[in-house]
Amino acid sequence: MKILIIEDNPADANLAKEYILDSDSENIDISVAEDLQQAVDLLNSRSFDVLLTDLNLPDASGDETFKTISRIAPALPIVILSGNDDEEKASALVAEGAQDYLIKADFNANTIRRALRYAIERKSLVMSLEEKNFALAQAQEKLIYAAKLESTGQIAAGVAHEVKNPLAVIQLGLESLMAFNEKNPDRDETEAKILGRIQTALDRATGIINELLDFSSDTAFEWEYGNINQTIERAISLIAPQLEKSDIAFETFFTKKLPLIRMDRLKIEQSVINLMINASHALETVADKKIQIKTDPVCDDTGEIVSVRITVEDSGPGIEPEDKPKIFDAFYTTKEPGKGTGLGMTVVQSIIKFHSGTIQLNESELGGLRVEMTLPVTYHEDLTN
Repeated sequence: MKILIIEDNPADANLAKEYILDSDSENIDISVAEDLQQAVDLLNSRSFDVLLTDLNLPDASGDETFKTISRIAPALPIVILSGNDDEEKASALVAEGAQDYLIKADFNANTIRRALRYAIERKSLVMSLEEKNFALAQAQEKLIYAAKLESTGQIAAGVAHEVKNPLAVIQLGLESLMAFNEKNPDRDETEAKILGRIQTALDRATGIINELLDFSSDTAFEWEYGNINQTIERAISLIAPQLEKSDIAFETFFTKKLPLIRMDRLKIEQSVINLMINASHALETVADKKIQIKTDPVCDDTGEIVSVRITVEDSGPGIEPEDKPKIFDAFYTTKEPGKGTGLGMTVVQSIIKFHSGTIQLNESELGGLRVEMTLPVTYHEDLTN
């Protein structure tokens, strides 16, 4: 146990040391400071397990001594060594955070050792409680925001349903106009082109609405064999407007003729969208904004394709080495408040694990982060595409 005693009276300091050292059960190292400045120098140069301090020092009074030590070493347990006339002030300092106080006229070997040991235990409990309360408060904030996101998703799904009906009416009206224009002997080619553009835009809007409804639906895993490239393209169609608005250059490099993958299409779309949103957030402070998505086969020693790899990488700043082990932890985020729940990567990892796949984080050749997901190939018939 490393103990710092702050006492300007050599007799009191030596008596305290004698009482503390009167024990064979502990390895004890005691340092003594005669004033607050010496104590500050010692606290800045080494660590201690507990501190025993007089209230009245040559260069500081009780309040100043306690507040200075608490500021320099907030986790250090403090026991006040008080004269009889300081008992009321010592009691007040205990209320402010000191662990205990001893009256000089009354303490002995047993009381001083017990006070120091209990002070360490109480301070440890207080610090642990404060950390847990802080973590709980953060978790509550994340849960509140996650609930807000869930409500937003439900609202978006409701809006999508409401928008779908007017789109259907517009589609009927457009089909009538196109049919009338086709039958009109004085058919206007310019008008036909305009109607064609409207149909293309309407098809795009309807497709986005349908994808949004599919994506927002809360369903159990629905397994099917699907084309991974087409699945990623559907995910891109949902997020592309946001990327374009943020001036992000987006590229895809899809390997053709990949085996079909047994997957839940909507869950894989969700994973890709989460990664693309993360990448777009990482690019906010970068001038050259790039995101690339690739698909390619992973082969065994015989050349047989055993899995399909999906790579999402960006030209952002990447992640710090100390953040990498925690990136998949629930509610952990490096983003500013309001930018994310800290659940995106956790969800992605869970989805990939449900598919018996793997997910890895590496540095990207673009300068930022590269996320590699692999999904296993199950051959039961000719399922290449």
